[in-house]
Amino acid sequence: MTAIAVDLRSDTVTKPTPEMRKAMAEAEVGDDVLDHDPTMAELERRVAALTGKAAAIWVPSGCMSNIIAMIGHLGRGQRFLAPKHAHTLEHELGNAAWLAGGMACALNWAVKPGVPSVEDVRAEVAEFPPEGGEFDIRTTLLALENTHNHAGGT
Repeated sequence: MTAIAVDLRSDTVTKPTPEMRKAMAEAEVGDDVLDHDPTMAELERRVAALTGKAAAIWVPSGCMSNIIAMIGHLGRGQRFLAPKHAHTLEHELGNAAWLAGGMACALNWAVKPGVPSVEDVRAEVAEFPPEGGEFDIRTTLLALENTHNHAGGT
């Protein structure tokens, strides 16, 4: 068996092999809205088992998964931290503010491209809220990505 490189930066970078195309053509399918697609249901079950979670959900894009996470982890008017130029800051139409109600704070790259330092994260969290006042913004989330496009995929 020949090993092939699979590049997961995008769903269009790695092209399917003939074997992948055959598997897709032969996959059992169903309507994900009406009765759940059996192939997707099996994938979600397998991922949940592999990660030790009660359930998993497949979503078609990284942007969609990011906004689901933001909605789940941010309250209206709360702040989140992310490395400067992160995808969620630069390429997702302001969804964190628009849909999740969160405000972004970009962290400098202190460790290496795309990676903030632990000290910078701690300093930002300690700074807000300054006195814990009723109207002070709270930092509640640190958003880190598997790969950072502007940092060469770090």
